[in-house]
Amino acid sequence: LSQKIRFIERKLLSLPEKELELTRLSSSALRRARRRMGMIFQEYALVERLTVMENVLSGRLGYVGFWRSYFRKFPSADIQEAYRLLDRVGLKHMADKRADELSGGQRRLLVLARAIAMKPKLLMLDEPAAGLSPVNVDNLMKIIMQLKDKYGLTLIIIEHILKVVMDTCNTVTVLDHGQKIAEGTPSQVKDDNAVIEAY
Repeated sequence: LSQKIRFIERKLLSLPEKELELTRLSSSALRRARRRMGMIFQEYALVERLTVMENVLSGRLGYVGFWRSYFRKFPSADIQEAYRLLDRVGLKHMADKRADELSGGQRRLLVLARAIAMKPKLLMLDEPAAGLSPVNVDNLMKIIMQLKDKYGLTLIIIEHILKVVMDTCNTVTVLDHGQKIAEGTPSQVKDDNAVIEAY
């Protein structure tokens, strides 16, 4: 796709409107912009030997100095917010457990809490439902939508499970072998002949 990527508020970067295309930002402006973007990878990308709480707090690393992060001396406001996030995703009671002790569904919730700890405006999710049971998928997507509403997030979801897409997205873009074949509301895309033919 050769689309322009425009997202960040102008006041955040102190740049004129015409210079807000992400692919043309300077490295320092791009670093500032990335702080407003959270990402949930298909693989968990957790630090397995760290606790659940430490993994959530790792979402704040870009906001604290090197020595504070090295000695895990996060501000009390960050710690309190991490506890609130863990409570919201149902993992507060596991805050002191190591990440490698969690089930797949719990790991996905932990990754979500870590991404939200970054305080993003844009949250990108790469196949968030991959490998989860239908019950866990429903629970995860319910929590994602609650967090979206609470924090005013914009979501970009890459997903192959159509139920997830149809239930959570306002606008759907369908790619087939890297080419955009349809875009619109879920009901428009579901009935699109090119989509039906491709899938």
